[in-house]
Amino acid sequence: CKDADCTDPSHNHRAKDATTASTRFGVTSFVYRARKPFNPERLTLFFKQLPLESENPITLLDAARSVSVGEDESVESESGEKTDLKDALKRLVRSKGFLWLANSDIAAMYWSHSGRYFEVQCLGRWWASIPQSDWPKNSQKSIKQDFEGSEGDRRQELVFIGFDINNPKYKNEIVNGLNQCLLDDSEWAKYNEIRGNVSELREAFPSRIPIQIMM
Repeated sequence: CKDADCTDPSHNHRAKDATTASTRFGVTSFVYRARKPFNPERLTLFFKQLPLESENPITLLDAARSVSVGEDESVESESGEKTDLKDALKRLVRSKGFLWLANSDIAAMYWSHSGRYFEVQCLGRWWASIPQSDWPKNSQKSIKQDFEGSEGDRRQELVFIGFDINNPKYKNEIVNGLNQCLLDDSEWAKYNEIRGNVSELREAFPSRIPIQIMM
């Protein structure tokens, strides 16, 4: 229902509710994208910054008070201190999406985080690692929509949802933190050199990230 004043419970007001949440509490989102794998050890350090065991998680009231009034305003903390990665991540409500780890050239991972819940799942294989002749015939067009360059559908595609999270003050901290987890030029060269050898990849880019296997 598009009537802002409508109170009929039989009408669909989800869009209005979403707009209200965004307006009152500043719940926004952004998508992080990259076409290089993450170094698992550096990504583990990033995970440790997530507010999974925070004693003082940010509340809706805190968020509402700190949301910028104007579109171009940056949110400043009451103390005036500079925001760091941990401060930015405290504003997260949820994050999720496709994950490419450097210890495998074929495993398609999925990052799932909500509140204090966090999990990395293996969904199966990247389509780029499967011969096209083995793709579902009716899905080839939709599969190729995620392809880009020589890496095919291998990618980082992560959605971050939180309180004013697309404000550059917070978004840039998260983006920069994730960029530092991507393979650097020398690591990327090494990856391409051994990408066909599973054991060498695991040795070069060890991972302690617990992985759930989707059945």
